Amino acid sequence: MSTDKVPVPRITKVLLGIGEAVMISNTLTTGFFLNSYLLETACLDGVHVAVIQVVQGFFDVVNDPIVGTLSDHTRTRWGRRRPWMLLGSMVLPVSYWLLFCQSPFSNEDFKLFYYMFCFCGVSFGVTCMNISISALVPELTDDYDERTSLSSYRLAIGNLTAFGSLMVMTQMLSNYSAADKAAGYRDSALVVAIIMAILGVTCFTFIREKFMTTNAENMNSIEGPASPPKKKKSYDEMIEDGSPTTRTRKTSSIGCSFASLPFWLKLSKAKGKRFAYNCAAAGLMVFTSCLTFNSSLLFGYFCASGIGLNLIVVYLIPYSMLPDCIEEDEYRTGRRREGIYVGFFGFMMKISVTLAMGFTNVLLKVVGYQAPTETCGDGIEEEDEELDENGALPATQNFATKKVIRFLVGVGPACFFAIAMLCVARYPITKDYHADLLRKIEEKKKLGLSQEPGSVRVLRTKSQEERDGRRGGDEFGINTSAVALQFEEKQL
Repeated sequence: MSTDKVPVPRITKVLLGIGEAVMISNTLTTGFFLNSYLLETACLDGVHVAVIQVVQGFFDVVNDPIVGTLSDHTRTRWGRRRPWMLLGSMVLPVSYWLLFCQSPFSNEDFKLFYYMFCFCGVSFGVTCMNISISALVPELTDDYDERTSLSSYRLAIGNLTAFGSLMVMTQMLSNYSAADKAAGYRDSALVVAIIMAILGVTCFTFIREKFMTTNAENMNSIEGPASPPKKKKSYDEMIEDGSPTTRTRKTSSIGCSFASLPFWLKLSKAKGKRFAYNCAAAGLMVFTSCLTFNSSLLFGYFCASGIGLNLIVVYLIPYSMLPDCIEEDEYRTGRRREGIYVGFFGFMMKISVTLAMGFTNVLLKVVGYQAPTETCGDGIEEEDEELDENGALPATQNFATKKVIRFLVGVGPACFFAIAMLCVARYPITKDYHADLLRKIEEKKKLGLSQEPGSVRVLRTKSQEERDGRRGGDEFGINTSAVALQFEEKQL
């Protein structure tokens, strides 16, 4: 891998964005609709929904690292990543559609296992796509700022395309009555599944890998081509549904994300990734906290727009930090392990969502949330009540349920953004640090010091040597060659 600043071709960035759209289409649509579907159309108990989500999360514990490791060791005429991309393009759409189909079983336990199996299938498909797309980023360029640009293309094109899928599903669902919601979910999910399959196959077909292996056990390098609306007082309506008001809020939030992307990209290049992330996280803390106390429709739009302006950074910056961490690992171990790093990165993202959703459903069950009778038969009673002058819906859920939902969309997320800021503050890889890291990796390669892990002394910076008391011997307790020691002294 060269340290020359060769920009990634725009068509490659677009193709990575198309691949990203497959995953984000699933993320947006399941994020908006899956929980309310399982609770109010599939009529599962809240605890059962939590069990499904937790099992899927633990499935990711095994799923992500294994697929990442297998991807690193895959050798085909298509490359390392593309075979997994093709597999994900087939498994994900099929599992996704089955997830939104009514279970063929009436027994509650069988229904539980049916949706659990489908959700795990979705998880496996997402993992295949995520590892294929994300592992290509550090392999396509080693430039610190170009990686941020590449990640911005991925997220912009991916979110824009996925937002179209979300609007298609929302519009289709609005054409079905409450009694026909099951058919609405089934039909709209089929359309979204077809879109995901087309996008995945397109990315697989046109993106290219160029495999260059220096040693069977050495590093591998791949370079690419040059709040609440109307009618039923149910869970989804206390957060989002298909009404014009809520669709406008969705559009406002996601639209602001796209509009703010160039600003955050420039800020990241000028001030660094840590600074950009902390600015956005601080904004998210303020706007999400305000949602807890929101009682005005206009103020709700304001908060949604503020969240949208900052939310894109939560994805953009970590995506661009990940390749830098892979190079730090290469510097320390002499090996490139993109697949396994991306696998653990994806696992942490999915397990956090899983635990959050599982906790949410258990908590709603505890405080007394009830499903509507129109779809589940034994929930809350239907009432045809109108919105008040502030656009608020007269609630039929109990007081504790309303308070819990406000906390879950307000102060709760703000606390996690604060924790994230503390973590990012300790991120050590600055632009200058990364440039020096690449230079030392290249010099290691020239002197043949990047073969088997542990066969030579891993180079250490001055601060590392001072911290460790300049211990003798190598990091693995193995004597090193004279040329390795001379090279280290030259660096220090």
